[in-house]
Amino acid sequence: MGARTSLWRGFGVAAAGLPLLIQPNLATVLIGLALVGIGTFLTQATATGFVSRAATGDRGSASGAAVVPNGLDKIDDVGEILADIAPEFSVRAIYS
Repeated sequence: MGARTSLWRGFGVAAAGLPLLIQPNLATVLIGLALVGIGTFLTQATATGFVSRAATGDRGSASGAAVVPNGLDKIDDVGEILADIAPEFSVRAIYS
């Protein structure tokens, strides 16, 4: 199986779990979370493997660049962005 097929299958598994996340039954939501997690893992592993195979030089840097999108390599950066977008959901707002 090629990288393209593996990526689409991973996306499919993750997408199959999305509608289950809004169901009122906890068991169904947990199955949906598992499907999204498994599909995301498969897609990430396939993409990382493809990038390391496709890179001609410095494969480690190429793999790292694929894993860390757009320099958001710290959770603090993501938290700051989310706090700017929706300050009412920031950690300080929730615990104050």
